[in-house]
Amino acid sequence: MGNEELRKKILEVMQSSPMASFATILDGKPWVRYVMVHAKESMDLYFTASKLSRKVSQIQADPHCHALLGGDARDFTKSYLQVAGKAEVLEDPAVKKEFWNDYLARMFKGPDDPNYVVIRIIPKVIEFWGEGKMEPQVYTPA
Repeated sequence: MGNEELRKKILEVMQSSPMASFATILDGKPWVRYVMVHAKESMDLYFTASKLSRKVSQIQADPHCHALLGGDARDFTKSYLQVAGKAEVLEDPAVKKEFWNDYLARMFKGPDDPNYVVIRIIPKVIEFWGEGKMEPQVYTPA
């Protein structure tokens, strides 16, 4: 499979899999939780968080992260991704407004709430698992 075809398949999984397992580093060990992600054409993944959360302090201490998305426990033929990269905490008002939705009003006062932030995962290596292969197809974003 060519690099552009692989990129398209990865984006399909990213854009159809809003729930991801997201791992940060705490005291040299992984710490994993579920997050709801939004994928951009750039292959960056975004999700919202509280500035006071453990994930934010863990990212600030060590930005290396890992996300797992896609797959289906009821159908082992579904493709999934392993995404290794770096995370950053975004507080830009325009970005916060872009990712604001009504559900977040349960936790934050609005897109200008100082405790509301957006996390960006910048992939360094993406492994595509699927299509009946027992080893990943590796994609390295530019």
